[in-house]
Amino acid sequence: MTFLVFVYNEAKRIRHVLDHASKWATEVLVLDKGSTDGTLEICQSYGAPVRVVSIPYSERGHEDYPYCMTQYASEDWVFYGTCSEVPTRKLIETCQALLAAKADDLDLIYVPRLMYFFGLHRSPENGGVAYYPFLFHKKRVIITHEIHNNFHVQDVTRSFRIPYTEDCCVHHMAHPTVRSFWLASLGYFGVETQKEAPPEKIIRECFKNIEKLSKRMLLEGDSWLPFYCALASYEMGKALSVWEKAQGGPNRAPQQYEELAKHLIAEEWMKMPSTPPVQPSTATKLTQYKALKPLIIGLAKLPYILVKMSFALKKPRIKSD
Repeated sequence: MTFLVFVYNEAKRIRHVLDHASKWATEVLVLDKGSTDGTLEICQSYGAPVRVVSIPYSERGHEDYPYCMTQYASEDWVFYGTCSEVPTRKLIETCQALLAAKADDLDLIYVPRLMYFFGLHRSPENGGVAYYPFLFHKKRVIITHEIHNNFHVQDVTRSFRIPYTEDCCVHHMAHPTVRSFWLASLGYFGVETQKEAPPEKIIRECFKNIEKLSKRMLLEGDSWLPFYCALASYEMGKALSVWEKAQGGPNRAPQQYEELAKHLIAEEWMKMPSTPPVQPSTATKLTQYKALKPLIIGLAKLPYILVKMSFALKKPRIKSD
């Protein structure tokens, strides 16, 4: 197997990646996007089998997956990892055993990841484990630019999902701080807006995802708050980014403001005749999203309801005589 990881200024975390991958992978392939913090020197200190390839800089999630996965990896089977995670020994041994027994019958293997946010993880039975198609045959899978869903098979019978157990998973330790979560999310929103689905459909799905999330959060007890706020804010940001693109992109409002400012200066301060700027029609857009209004109003009440219920559940019960 080739273990492949994209990096950019990962000096603080890259040793965690190389320390495990160099023990089991035939090749450790580091695709560096122009690091300047000593990441390259750390990678080079490991010698073989670590190989570093320099590629153009891109934001997280914007990498050229189809090209990088097929052109740089030496082995046909590729285990895709990130600097946020460490696999257990049993997980890697399970992957190796699968390939030894069924490599010709499989194209893609789903790997269980225990997902951490801000140092915490949700219970595995309540969405805390995600299955990612991160072990694949580079010549037999379909590789796309679709964020968080880059690898696909034509025949589902040629895929396999490794069951999660406490000692058989990848510990995905992402987003140690709120700031790092939102900075990463900003990069992902750009990829989310590239989806071909109609904007109103994507936005509706965002709010449906928040609705589903809300129904599960109380099962997490005292730890529900960070997960709800993080995941709900991601869906909100995605919806807002898709909406912005549908309105004309991130340059529309600045241009409109510039035109408005010039008009106000000319009319109010310079006493010069001026043609008022043409205001974009919003009637059509309002019609498109009108159906979302009841859902948005209902979801706006959910955080309050969750907090109220969590306090109610903590109240001690008075025993009757």
